[in-house]
Amino acid sequence: MVLPEFPIEPISLYSGDIKMVLDIELFRPEKGGNPDYIRENQRKRFKDVELVETVINMDNLWRQHRHKADGWNKLKNQCSKEIGEKMK
Repeated sequence: MVLPEFPIEPISLYSGDIKMVLDIELFRPEKGGNPDYIRENQRKRFKDVELVETVINMDNLWRQHRHKADGWNKLKNQCSKEIGEKMK
């Protein structure tokens, strides 16, 4: 068994590239967000600007599906209420 020579370099648990999470509200202009600012920051960092569009599109899709799901929940609650009243 060969032992490493000293000094051994410390092992870091971090890759050095710390990821920050952006609030989804920053992508929503109707909520005061500024997607153009995020796009510009992506350009400055030499990152993919299309990711901003992907996030916006996926958020819009999620909101549409959430709206439909809320409508179905409302209908379910109304039906449950009517069934409960008829069982009395």
